[in-house]
Amino acid sequence: MKSLETVMMPSNLLVPMLNDLMTKDGLTGRPEVSRNDIARLHAVSRGEVIALERAEFVRYYSVCTRSLEQSECHHISSSANRQKALEAFLSYIVTAETLEDACQLAKDFNDLLQERGYSIATGTSGKKAFFCLDLQPMVAHATPSLISATLLFYYNILSWLTASPLDLVAVDLACPQPSGGDPSLTTLGVTVHYHEPVTRLVFDASNLARKVQRSHRDLAGNIDLIAYDPLVFARGLTPMSARVRSWLSECGLKETLLPDSAGAARHFDISLSTLSRRLRQEHTSFLAVKAECQQELARVMLREGTLGMVEIARRLGFADVRSFRRAFIKWTGILPSEFRENSLRAKKKE
Repeated sequence: MKSLETVMMPSNLLVPMLNDLMTKDGLTGRPEVSRNDIARLHAVSRGEVIALERAEFVRYYSVCTRSLEQSECHHISSSANRQKALEAFLSYIVTAETLEDACQLAKDFNDLLQERGYSIATGTSGKKAFFCLDLQPMVAHATPSLISATLLFYYNILSWLTASPLDLVAVDLACPQPSGGDPSLTTLGVTVHYHEPVTRLVFDASNLARKVQRSHRDLAGNIDLIAYDPLVFARGLTPMSARVRSWLSECGLKETLLPDSAGAARHFDISLSTLSRRLRQEHTSFLAVKAECQQELARVMLREGTLGMVEIARRLGFADVRSFRRAFIKWTGILPSEFRENSLRAKKKE
């Protein structure tokens, strides 16, 4: 695996963390962030789609996660020491023989860190295994985006160790759902549950017996990639439906119509028949995936309250407002105007 080859990354994966940072102390005053970096990241947070090469994206993702940690935990050491801790953790966990051993080593390492580490627990129930994560005691009040980023980090680690993606069943998050969800989590291709008692990866228990395939030499040049590229293991292995869903969500940030199936086939460089076949194998279709994205994007646009119904209908690819209204009633049981009014009332109460 090359360390930072030229690959373009979807900038919207940074938006949830940037939004959470804007409510705190932001990124100003951090020596690793230039004035130009801040301008670009502010543009991303406003929904502008910016082309980011992987090296640049990984640096931004690293800065965002560390900044969120430090905003809630001022005793966290410098970035240089945090990097050393990351290297030590990966060097420690790569010595495991099986995935079950690796989960235990992750827990042991964090236990040794005490107040500078996370709380990790593992367990099984029937055919399901659980990797449970609590950012306390290190981070007292973790934001939803930092919780998601940390969970993705452990998903990447556990998948990378065995050179095979975890057979995920679900992702549970003990936090409220951010507006529009977290696009990084959609790449996992499983249901994401918010407001759960515990934050955890739920996966097939048979995965615990998998042999660790990696060694110390495999870490060289790959540490930042494993830690700060949320797509490092999902790329090329993600179900087609999840890839289409993630791409359509990103397209929804642009002032253009949501693409049709032919546009999706061109984007993924496959034939239309291949796209349809792969989606059928996952028991869905392009229209079904697009409808899911339309529904989610409609909710986000209505909550924001900056676009009129005509523009929302146009961006989502509906012929007119009437067809959009019919679809929204089918999804939610209420008119889009009612949904917007309810959202505005809820904001006023906050």
